[in-house]
Amino acid sequence: ITTTEKQKEYIDGLFNGKINTKVVPVSIDERFKKTDKLKKPIISILTRDQRETVKIFKTFYLKYPHLKWVTFRDMRGMTKDVFSEALKESCLSVWVDDIAGFGTFPIESMACDTPVIGKLPNLPNGWITEKNGMWVDNSVIIPDLIAQYIQSWLEDSVPSEIFSEMDDTVKKYSAKVIKKEIKKVYKELFESRKKEINDTLAKYEVNNLEEKK
Repeated sequence: ITTTEKQKEYIDGLFNGKINTKVVPVSIDERFKKTDKLKKPIISILTRDQRETVKIFKTFYLKYPHLKWVTFRDMRGMTKDVFSEALKESCLSVWVDDIAGFGTFPIESMACDTPVIGKLPNLPNGWITEKNGMWVDNSVIIPDLIAQYIQSWLEDSVPSEIFSEMDDTVKKYSAKVIKKEIKKVYKELFESRKKEINDTLAKYEVNNLEEKK
């Protein structure tokens, strides 16, 4: 069982289609949602390696000292309630996780109406598009993208299409949609397993009859 069609394709490719891979999508907690409160000049950042977090904000402050009033918030170690509230008030999220299998943080950010700048992970996850975030191959340029975004945010000139694309992405992982998909997948698994057992029993009965003859 995996979480996206892209990962299913990757796994099937590794095993030349010899295994039966099913997709059970990830559901985004309902605590991650939009709010009417104004966004603050806070950047929520989550990286697998904490040194990457330090590197990003240090580089940002060195290159753009006039933006020192912008705050970076490391999202590690928070409870789900604190985590969701932090995303709601942030104007931007930054995500770097090369070995992420799915990566819920960007979608949680999108659900809170908070755009994401992120480094593309090594494995395909199926939900990243050209317009639902600002995606790069190299984290070195992330500080520059942050500065550009902050400028656009201050001028209210962030392209509206990014928010509509974010909404479209989040809809795919609502609890209601995922519940339906999970029921479908496990029904198929149980039916497939039932057929295997019945086929095995039928062969066993045939063998017994042949032995008695």
